[in-house]
Amino acid sequence: MGIAVLQLGCPTPQVCVSECPSAWWSWLTAQTHETAIGRVSAEQRRPMVCLRGRNGLHPEYVGRSIKSLVDDGLCAPFTMPTIDLMGRCMPKLLEDIGGKIVDSLGSVPSNITAGNNQTVGTGELRSGTAVMSKFVKVYGFLQSVFQDVVKTWPYILTGFILAVLLSLLWVLLLRFVARIMVITAIVGFVFVFVFLVIFTFYKYAVLKKETKDIEEKFKLTSDIGYYSQLSTTWLIIGIVSAAILVIVIVLLIWLRERISIAIAIISETSKCIAHMMTTLLFPIVPFLLQLLVLVFCVVTSLYIGSMGKPEMRSAVNQTAIDSLNTSGMSEAEAKAKIDSVLNQLTPCNPNAAGTEGSICRFIKYGDDGFSVYMQMYTVFMFLWLFNFVDGLCQMTLAGAFASYYFAFNKPKDIPTFPLLASFWRCIRYHMGSIAFGSLIIAIVQAIRIILEYIDAKLSGSQNPIGKFFIKCLKCCFWCLEKFVKFISKNAYIMVAIYGRNFCLSAKDAFFLILRNIVRVAVVDKITEFVLFISKMVIIGLIVIVVMLLVQEDVDAVTGKGDFHFFVIFVNHY
Repeated sequence: MGIAVLQLGCPTPQVCVSECPSAWWSWLTAQTHETAIGRVSAEQRRPMVCLRGRNGLHPEYVGRSIKSLVDDGLCAPFTMPTIDLMGRCMPKLLEDIGGKIVDSLGSVPSNITAGNNQTVGTGELRSGTAVMSKFVKVYGFLQSVFQDVVKTWPYILTGFILAVLLSLLWVLLLRFVARIMVITAIVGFVFVFVFLVIFTFYKYAVLKKETKDIEEKFKLTSDIGYYSQLSTTWLIIGIVSAAILVIVIVLLIWLRERISIAIAIISETSKCIAHMMTTLLFPIVPFLLQLLVLVFCVVTSLYIGSMGKPEMRSAVNQTAIDSLNTSGMSEAEAKAKIDSVLNQLTPCNPNAAGTEGSICRFIKYGDDGFSVYMQMYTVFMFLWLFNFVDGLCQMTLAGAFASYYFAFNKPKDIPTFPLLASFWRCIRYHMGSIAFGSLIIAIVQAIRIILEYIDAKLSGSQNPIGKFFIKCLKCCFWCLEKFVKFISKNAYIMVAIYGRNFCLSAKDAFFLILRNIVRVAVVDKITEFVLFISKMVIIGLIVIVVMLLVQEDVDAVTGKGDFHFFVIFVNHY
């Protein structure tokens, strides 16, 4: 499997079967048996896998020998024990769902022979299933997580609902007792990390005595459940957690005065949210709009990619396709190799009757000369529209909060529907400013994509100077994108407040921040930090409760309950 598969498709025909083969079968053994008894053997022909879901007992095949069916490509030369995995028959040597390949394949019969009379052994099977094994490892990992979720979904759903309710209660309480709540959040955050440190070192102490043999045979694997069984893993987590705890305590002591300003800002913000509760649901709007943009651009890209007439080819020289191997080649060499094979294929009609139609393969849609440029345009429009939606929602929220901040008599002077009013002002007066700001961001992002493409092209190059300059440019444009996004966000706020154009608003926002750069940086980050602590306290409390409730159930199902708590954590966050 490799780049050739993307161009030519898999050389092996794909056949739908009622059930996966469960035993070894070889055409040579079956043919020898029929020759010995002098008649058709139903026992030997029933396990055959042929085109269109048939077997060797089909009326069209009964009159032909097994060898002729294999030579003409109508039936598979051999089958092996397989299992049903995601609707596909996977070799049973990959049976372990955890992703481990069976080390010993001594049970492979010695009479398994391909259509070219070459014996198929353990080496060929391992080589043919190397890529498949990687897929199964990923699938096994996802399946173990899925089993955990299926087993404990009531706990997860309950915890999710509690997280939402507790978050709403937290916001409402901040309106009245912001200082107490923030201090409680900070203390709770510290205690959560203290619990985490104690728990991780406890797991380390327990596993150190039980997993000594496992750690002596340590190996790298994609199975996270394997690492959760190692005492060293918990030791590392415990050390990192303890280091973070110490750093947080030092920062809290050093920035205690700035935290007071952040508490005042949070208190005022909570009062604003209390008068505009719809702002808590508003993040759903940009998510849906950006999802719509994504779907639209993907569908557009698919339509562009399918422009032109489909090119169908049949393999006159099947040996050339079977021997095609592009591993170890550069992209140019692989493309040249594939083109040489394509020249050996002849046009065909997939609707033709008989063998011609069954072996006719789709290669690609014919190029029209403009599809590449249209795809590039679609990618750029995706970036532009995606950032446009982001800017529209940022300006809408800024206008809604501005209507609260500049209201003289609160809540009398606050509009009845501040979000809708702000959204209408953005649509009616500020579409150009949003489009211009998002265009600048999209241009920078497009340049970054081009640099990533150039970097990928230079990955096999031996020019260190070129690689160095590309890395520098990537770093510079990454910083530029962050800067442009920051300026655009504050420019949108100034546009929502004063109604001026984007350029003037960006200038005003830049110099306003520049005059108060220390205060803005410190207070902004401290406010984010305090809100982050509030999130972590809510999540930590719920995760601890769920962890204590489902520990035994999860371990009983998969033995990987420790990783399951990470899934719960991410879900509640």
